[in-house]
Amino acid sequence: MYMVTDYFPEMKLLYNERSLGIFLKETKDLVQMGRGDIIDIHEYFFDND
Repeated sequence: MYMVTDYFPEMKLLYNERSLGIFLKETKDLVQMGRGDIIDIHEYFFDND
């Protein structure tokens, strides 16, 4: 199951338990990031080492 919401007039966010997607309405492009990629990004920004 996917959850979808309008985030900005130009884009939608899509989420399921395995990925996060950004859908650009004008170009109809979808960029998806897997759960592991999201964890890596979070650790990059918030790791306190």
